[in-house]
Amino acid sequence: MLVLNLITCALLAANVSARGVLRQLGFLNRYGEISKRIDSYAHKHGLSPSVRGDLWIKQKLDHFSPSSTEVYQQRYAMSKEYYVRSNSDLVFLMLEGESPMSAGWLQYSFMSEQAKKLKAAAFVLEHRFYGKSMPKGDLGIENLKYLSSEQALADAAHFIMQMNIDHGFKNPKWVVFGGSYAGSLAAWMRYRYPHLVHAAVSSSGPLFAEVDFPEYYQTVSKSLSTVSTKCVDAIRDAYRIMGDGIKNSTKREHYRQLFNLCEPLKDDKNDIYTFFEGIMTSFAYVVQYHQPSLSGSKNGLKSIDMKGACDIMLDDKTNKCPVHRHAAWVKEIFGNTCWEHRYSKVVEELKITKPHEHMILKPTNKMTYRPFPQGYLS
Repeated sequence: MLVLNLITCALLAANVSARGVLRQLGFLNRYGEISKRIDSYAHKHGLSPSVRGDLWIKQKLDHFSPSSTEVYQQRYAMSKEYYVRSNSDLVFLMLEGESPMSAGWLQYSFMSEQAKKLKAAAFVLEHRFYGKSMPKGDLGIENLKYLSSEQALADAAHFIMQMNIDHGFKNPKWVVFGGSYAGSLAAWMRYRYPHLVHAAVSSSGPLFAEVDFPEYYQTVSKSLSTVSTKCVDAIRDAYRIMGDGIKNSTKREHYRQLFNLCEPLKDDKNDIYTFFEGIMTSFAYVVQYHQPSLSGSKNGLKSIDMKGACDIMLDDKTNKCPVHRHAAWVKEIFGNTCWEHRYSKVVEELKITKPHEHMILKPTNKMTYRPFPQGYLS
């Protein structure tokens, strides 16, 4: 196995107090946002009594050091509501990624729908160093060496073996699920531990890390064009207009108000890059996490699917200007809270090593640090 010795800045996120300097960097944590929405929906509508959350399993801190005896407690949740014992038990496992564990996956997800249909037991496993599964008291480099995809896979392998014992599963067929980074984990899990994992469902899993990856937004554009090519044209028009106006101080102030930035948008290259990355993510978000079952009036959540994005971008009766329509979509996705666009504040946030009350929503330097394995599926 090759280990990519590259610090990959994949997703950055923060969500701090409205009274703090950093208001909102959460727009960059696409996975965390969808997980948070499921949590919010589960809190509003409740979970079945069969869903058991905040369960714990003892894990080795370092699975690859025979001399290491240090352990930590990893959080998980489970539901056996639809489970029917057989001679070959079917068991589902949702691997969490760069966010706290959400027990809502056990009731409001594709996995839960399939568990009901196929009579499977279901589990959710929180990733080490996220949520409440904190092996160490701080996030210094000396501790982050234990944050790796390989250690996370070993956590999941031990979890599967322990659950087989605890629940007496007979000839179990484990199916692992995951999205985004966790989608990569799901695929790698099937490859690395085929004796434990029968199948994997990898949704939008980046299997190989690339520093420059323009194909990502090309895929976003191609996906949105399946709804309407005019939708993609409207988005391009919005960025063409903003690209032409971004050097003008009056236009920048207009964009600050329109997109609800916490601070003025200055003529600074890094700040402008961060601003555009933030608003572009609003479209990447709905392509990568396209979930029409979580949109519209069906369950009270906002229309976070591709059609919802294109409906707003094509609504020239409400807003003639595509930039205004884009701003309306950003607010639809991220709400009315102002958000931080200054690059220096992103860097400042990455330097925080001490967990605090908002760490539960904030991968930040952890996602930047974690090395990605390469070569699993080559």
